[in-house]
Amino acid sequence: MKPLFLVPEPEQERPKGPTEADRSALLAHAAQVWQQALADVAALERGERNPGLYRYTARLGGYTYAPWLAWTQADIRAALAPVIRSWDADKLELCEATIERALDAAEPAELPPGIGLFDVLKREADKAAAARRPILRNFEIDPVDGKSKRARGLPDIAAEVREKTGDWPRLCNSSLFAPGADRLHYLTKEATFSAWLQSQFDLQWSTTVNGLKAPSLSELREALGSTAERYEGASDLPHEPPIPGFYYSAPVPLPGTGEALGAFMRLFNPDSGLDRDLLLTALLTPLWGGAPGTRPAFVLTSCHGKGVGKTATAWALSEPWGGYISMRQRESSRDLTDRLLTDGADRYRIIYIDNAKGRLDSGNIEGLITAPAINGRKMYLGDARRPNYLTWLLSANDTSLSSDLASRAVVIEIGPRQHERDFFAEVRAFLDANAAALLADCIAALRGPRYDCGPPGRFGSWQREVLGILPRAAELASLITQRAGEADDDAAEGAELASAIASYLAMTQKPADWEGVITTGELMTALAGPWPDLRSPRDLWGRLGSLVGSGELAKCSRVTGGRHGRGLYWRP
Repeated sequence: MKPLFLVPEPEQERPKGPTEADRSALLAHAAQVWQQALADVAALERGERNPGLYRYTARLGGYTYAPWLAWTQADIRAALAPVIRSWDADKLELCEATIERALDAAEPAELPPGIGLFDVLKREADKAAAARRPILRNFEIDPVDGKSKRARGLPDIAAEVREKTGDWPRLCNSSLFAPGADRLHYLTKEATFSAWLQSQFDLQWSTTVNGLKAPSLSELREALGSTAERYEGASDLPHEPPIPGFYYSAPVPLPGTGEALGAFMRLFNPDSGLDRDLLLTALLTPLWGGAPGTRPAFVLTSCHGKGVGKTATAWALSEPWGGYISMRQRESSRDLTDRLLTDGADRYRIIYIDNAKGRLDSGNIEGLITAPAINGRKMYLGDARRPNYLTWLLSANDTSLSSDLASRAVVIEIGPRQHERDFFAEVRAFLDANAAALLADCIAALRGPRYDCGPPGRFGSWQREVLGILPRAAELASLITQRAGEADDDAAEGAELASAIASYLAMTQKPADWEGVITTGELMTALAGPWPDLRSPRDLWGRLGSLVGSGELAKCSRVTGGRHGRGLYWRP
């Protein structure tokens, strides 16, 4: 390939200035150089290495910037102006700044013949890359001979990492993490830790130095973990009030005016004004920074049948907080706990059980709602725990809850189906345009005045701090209690079983005030009416166990031994 610019022999006469051919050649050269510079600078901005840069430089080795052509800075800028204007507007500033740095360095007195303009670009890009990503080595070079190496100590390397990254990474629930461009990144695995290090440093790492093992990346990760600042939790979104010991990657916005929150709540389809207020508490609860295990579950149901939008409502309530973790109704607590302890799971604040069928009776769910902490086994770490700031959402067509679950639930009624609306599209468009304003309004709502809530219930602090922001707080608290009683299937079932047992005792000619032990066999006979599908004593006690000691069976107790064997001690 013939070079565009040839360095003349000494005897050639020095031209007086650039010709039109020179100008055209420079434009063609600059267009090629600039196009590659775009890709190279973008790659450098992403923290990537640039193998293409060097291949391109070698291919353009014949294209040289020749000072003897007597080009001035103004000449070069004027010639390159059409190329500058040809690039996309969003890239223009980056490209122009890159070329300007190159031109500032390309003074004829400093640039010997044969040095290409692209070489100057490369030099400037390398300088910028070095400024952005300092070198990190696990060895040091002897300052005397400049060649021999010796391994560095782990404390020294860890201290350098912390100094040059602003004291990162840090610890959350035994896992190292660091902020990323759009979310927090967990560095549990060596591969993710290495990728993070390479985004921060030009990593120059050796496995051995002078025949001896050098510190490894996994050892550096452990050293950083042993000295890292520790947090109880980490989140991309704030809590109100902030939870002590939490790391928040984004600043807390100033409280809003309430307009966005009002507009968002008008998108929902509650069955009544009180239900709209309860939906607001469901929206605010994941933001509330109250103590762990002090949040009620919210059960979405409707007297208008199926297809009214319960699932869509749950989705809309969770989207401002990053979505939800979906749980199957019969999923074991161990499986759910394993999922909740995985890296990144703490960015979710809501657990959702969709379209629950039949009677909701699960000690696993009931325990997880009010447990102060979630404890289990975490991959690569062993035993782990996280504080329980989760909010539970459930949807069901027929609200039938155990007593324990009913006492933990806020039942919300959804209104009749609205066929003409595309609810998902409306919510998505609103959040795309108003997510920040909605967050600010929710914070303002939780900082607002408090109203009387009546006698405190099971979730007294939530009742006071979240429900209490609503003027009708006392009426809402009474409605929550009323609906919990209506949904409590244990109470209704217990009354039915007590009536069946009393009828059986009357049939066996026991007096009305009789008390004593009813054996398992007798119970199987007595309860055949209300429980026609009863198959075995094990099935009997699996279903009866949660009912004994409450409601109509409050005075009764289980008998596990003695001359009567297993049975029920009956007290009318």
